[in-house]
Amino acid sequence: MTNAELGELKKLEKLELFDPKAFPKLRPGVKFFKIKDEKNQLSSSAIYVGFSHRGIEIKNEIASQLLQLLDGSQSLESILRIVSVNATSSGTDSGTDSGTDSDVNEVINLLQVLNGANLIEFRATPLSAQLLRNKSTMDKGNLLAINLVNSFNRMQAEENLYGWHPAVNVEKSSQALIGERRNFSLVICGRNRLALSLFGVLQASGFSMIKIIDRLGSTNNDSLVQIAPDEVCGLAIRGSDVGLKKH
Repeated sequence: MTNAELGELKKLEKLELFDPKAFPKLRPGVKFFKIKDEKNQLSSSAIYVGFSHRGIEIKNEIASQLLQLLDGSQSLESILRIVSVNATSSGTDSGTDSGTDSDVNEVINLLQVLNGANLIEFRATPLSAQLLRNKSTMDKGNLLAINLVNSFNRMQAEENLYGWHPAVNVEKSSQALIGERRNFSLVICGRNRLALSLFGVLQASGFSMIKIIDRLGSTNNDSLVQIAPDEVCGLAIRGSDVGLKKH
């Protein structure tokens, strides 16, 4: 096996660590900024990534550019392409295959460091670049549909909570963990205001496989199937719902 073939094999092995189709994203609350060197001047390559209480220091020329791309809107495949093109245009490599391989290796190595420090996750689908721009710039000249913005903000809030779940890793993102709720079956025993309120809250939270049963497990009684006036609670059941079926 030639040196070129060995180099290509090592490149493929590194790429297999992460799915090229995945969308890398810094975990919730992770910040990064340039830090000062021994001469008390901002370094062009030394960057701190993390929180006020914990984080890591990265010394790499492409770190700043890479970290700015880790917003969940770009696939790893696309990020590798952007970094390689920018490195070639700025003259940091010769534009040859060896230069491209070097850029790929640097990106993969940095992702390994960030993943090892639990500062990054990999989404299966991209975040909307337009929504991210609107959120960061508050551009009033390019307003989006309010239901789209609300849905994005609600999902972002949930992902921020799930982002630190122990089950989140290279193969499973917080987004995937939230999606698993659709396959989680719940049974609520009892037919009262509390049960109906709980049913509505869980449905709104993404738990779709929910069933309400009475204490005897019977669901055939029509009087139990229909919503009664005393079950109106103002949260999940309104006055206009009286007489409607619960299923």
